[in-house]
Amino acid sequence: MRSLGPLIALTLASAGGCSGLKGRPFDPTLEGRELYLCCNVGFDGGFVTSDANYRRYRSGNGYIPRPILAAGTRVRVTKVGESAVAFQTPGSSATYTLTFAFGHKQLSAGQYFQRILLETNPLDAVRDVPAPIADAIREGRLVPGMTKDEALIARGYPPAHRTPSLAASEWLYYETGAFVDRVTFVDDRIRSVVLEPAPQ
Repeated sequence: MRSLGPLIALTLASAGGCSGLKGRPFDPTLEGRELYLCCNVGFDGGFVTSDANYRRYRSGNGYIPRPILAAGTRVRVTKVGESAVAFQTPGSSATYTLTFAFGHKQLSAGQYFQRILLETNPLDAVRDVPAPIADAIREGRLVPGMTKDEALIARGYPPAHRTPSLAASEWLYYETGAFVDRVTFVDDRIRSVVLEPAPQ
């Protein structure tokens, strides 16, 4: 399977999260293109997210799971800003916004979005995985036994500001702003997923 590279997962963006759509587009040639999502991407109730990739967002007095656009979803880019893209899915009038907000020391906006928006469907590479792994990928879960590439499709890329290299044996994914999943790999397969307080 071809590597999908460090996918930076996505987060609940604040009111300023869409500001990345302003300014000079990092790649104006993206606008109007139809591409595939590299992985399951979670959004808040306003269809907004970022590379922090929170799994749950605050609603009222608690946290709820983020609505997910599935890996392999075909999208059409409608706007490109200095560090964000907006896109729509076929048959829907909703506009989704993804902002590259946290990984600027590790990647450029262009590098980040090359990993998120793909020419080919990433699901083509995982057609023959065992049923429990296929179910976990579809549901956006990380489970022991998954390869790194399967984890990337299931959960997205770990935020680059916390996991600068995919060669590392541990990745950090945010559940919320306060908690992360520490994912440990042995021989490039998940050995364990442990929920713990987020680093300060």
